[in-house]
Amino acid sequence: MGIVLAKATPYLPKELLKLMYTALIRSHMEYCSSIFSSAAKTHIKKLDVIQRKAARIIYEVPRDAHADILLLFLKLDALNDRREAHIVKLIKSFISGKCHPAMPSLVEARTDKTLRVSQSNTSLGKRRPSVLGANLYNQQLALSSDSEDMDTSFS
Repeated sequence: MGIVLAKATPYLPKELLKLMYTALIRSHMEYCSSIFSSAAKTHIKKLDVIQRKAARIIYEVPRDAHADILLLFLKLDALNDRREAHIVKLIKSFISGKCHPAMPSLVEARTDKTLRVSQSNTSLGKRRPSVLGANLYNQQLALSSDSEDMDTSFS
C-alpha cells in the first residue's frame, strides 16, 4: 500500500495523501489493535516504522529524514497512544456494561474505583489485553486524581 501512496504523491495534495494513508493503511494497522497489544514490542514498533515511512512519502523527504516533526505537521498521533486510548475505551465499556455480557467479568471494579484483573502465572497471561487495559485505566485514574489534588491545593 505504501507503493500506491508513493506513486500518488506527485499528483495529490498533502491533505488527500494523509486521508489516503489514514483510510487505506492506518486502518489496517489498527484493526484489532487491542488484541495484538500483547505482542512483543519489537513487532509493534514495526507498525510505527510504517507510519514514519508514510509521513516521509507524503512530505517527499529522503528516507533517512527525521519523521517526528512530519508526524506533528500531519497531526498524526502515535499508534501506541491510539492503541492505549482504544483499550481504555474498551475497558470503560466493560465497566458500564455496554458490551457483550461476558466482557464485564474480565475486570473487577474495586470500591476505590480502580480495577482488578485476575492474575496469571504465565508471562503471556500478564500481557493479555484485559490486564493491560486495567493497568492503563488505573494509571489514568491516578493521574486524574493527582491533577484534581493539585487544582484544589492551588485554590
